[in-house]
Amino acid sequence: RLLRELRLDHCRDSAVGDASARGLSGGERKRVSIGVELVTDPPVLFLDEPTSGLDSKTAEDTVALFKGLARRGKLVICTIHQPSWSLFGHFDTLLMLQNGAVVYHGRAGDSVPTYFATLGIVPPEASNPLDFFMREVQAQGDEDFFSAKWAALSPAQRATFSPAGPERMIHDIPPSMLSAMRERNSRWHQFKVLLRRALHDALLDKGKFLSGLLFRLGLSLVLGVVFFGQGRRDASSSFFTTSSPMFFLIMSAGFDTTIDAVMTYPLLRTLIAREYASAAFDFESYFAAQVVSSLGLDLFSSIFYFPAYFMVGLGPTAEQFLVFVAAVACVTAVGGALGLAVGAFARDVKEALNYVQPTLLPLLVFSGFLLPKNQVPVYFEWLFWLSPFQYALSILMVNEFEPRTYSDGETGRDLLTARGISLDVIPRDFGILLAMLALLEATAFLSTRRSVSKLARAS
Repeated sequence: RLLRELRLDHCRDSAVGDASARGLSGGERKRVSIGVELVTDPPVLFLDEPTSGLDSKTAEDTVALFKGLARRGKLVICTIHQPSWSLFGHFDTLLMLQNGAVVYHGRAGDSVPTYFATLGIVPPEASNPLDFFMREVQAQGDEDFFSAKWAALSPAQRATFSPAGPERMIHDIPPSMLSAMRERNSRWHQFKVLLRRALHDALLDKGKFLSGLLFRLGLSLVLGVVFFGQGRRDASSSFFTTSSPMFFLIMSAGFDTTIDAVMTYPLLRTLIAREYASAAFDFESYFAAQVVSSLGLDLFSSIFYFPAYFMVGLGPTAEQFLVFVAAVACVTAVGGALGLAVGAFARDVKEALNYVQPTLLPLLVFSGFLLPKNQVPVYFEWLFWLSPFQYALSILMVNEFEPRTYSDGETGRDLLTARGISLDVIPRDFGILLAMLALLEATAFLSTRRSVSKLARAS
């Protein structure tokens, strides 16, 4: 309905556009900005020259919409520059001043020419009467001709031009509407709408989304070709060449989602703060929708890492494959949460990206692959225990090697123990990854809400 009233129904699926991408026209953008404010059904609406840049028909329809809102109990405050006579007819009352003195105060529309005609001032045909009267008043300069004429009118004479009383202006508004508090949408409804918007925004640039999927698939295929069949070799010498693709998959799954997520809030902070300040949504609903959409898309994209599993020849059982899927999903989710938490502390995208490298590199170095646990210096052990990559990699390595016995007499248990990896760590490490996910999401929630609230107050 709002799209129809603003005459935007024909471009409901069009991009707004910017300086680098063509989109809506100037008038359509003006109407979109008006519609954004009307979406939340605000009790008070402030508009600065809402008809500038619109054609006469659209401008008249827009003012008629504002008038309808006012009739339904909304307080609409707007400035309009040089309105046409037909547009001016939508207003109820005109107060015309000269040097602070009243020149006319009464009904708008045809009553204005009627009054000025009594003063011998008649606008020429094919002109805007309002513009003509304004020029005549301004032409008087400091003289008080018009204000004196109005002041000389008797109460009975003024009454003929007086606007309708309050009881007549609001007679069609139900008392319940005037007294009732504005009801907000439920948080569940807000969540559903915001989730649809987040998914729509993420999938709007299909080229970008598909390129991300193809990147993951390409990396998976490259790892599969480079380490093809290493997992099926019956020799303990294949331990390193089998665990290498595991490390690269875990690193990519966590790294890519962190990079994507770290830019989410800095790119949208101004929009989020503006919408939050106008009470468009509860922050909890927004954050939940953002997390669910990011998590869902990240988990979907992690499917494209799976070809490497079969090409390398990792664990042949369904149980081992499911553990692999769960570990990749966990590190993907943790990477996204880490990106949100880091991005919430940044003021812009550049600063957010500057935080990524010093955050991720220590976690990757102390993941247990480049430097085994039993070789980590004691003063860096805390980084080892903080690294989510370490827990995910331990899960994959125990899942892959613990059942193995090689033809040369070595067992997977011996190889894992030599690297300082405990054998019964899978349930514990899954629990730690989930705890990390919860802690990072809570950190991102608190820091983002603080930043949004601060920006909203400033605006």
